[in-house]
Amino acid sequence: MHAHARTSDPITSHIAAAEVSMSGQRAFQAQTTAAAVKRYPGKTSRELSVLLKLDRHMLGRRLSECEEEKLVRRGAMRRCATSGRLSLTWWPPDVAEQLALPIEEIAA
Repeated sequence: MHAHARTSDPITSHIAAAEVSMSGQRAFQAQTTAAAVKRYPGKTSRELSVLLKLDRHMLGRRLSECEEEKLVRRGAMRRCATSGRLSLTWWPPDVAEQLALPIEEIAA
């Protein structure tokens, strides 16, 4: 299971993490995140946040958690259309397997 706050984080972070979990927000956000990746495969987290009008930091946290749960898969890096930066892409696990995508790709 994923630690929702680092041991070095202040107590307020642990309290907030517990509240997000107990309220059901974390599960709802994870479900929304996995559905977004399925609907928009191959997008970066920033592109997904713009498309869905979601906070990109929340989305980034849920993408990591969804990856641990094997609900999404990290794909190759490419230039993000939103930020212009080199970024990871995110894929549904079934699509990623069909395309034989690498877990990570270091860009030159």
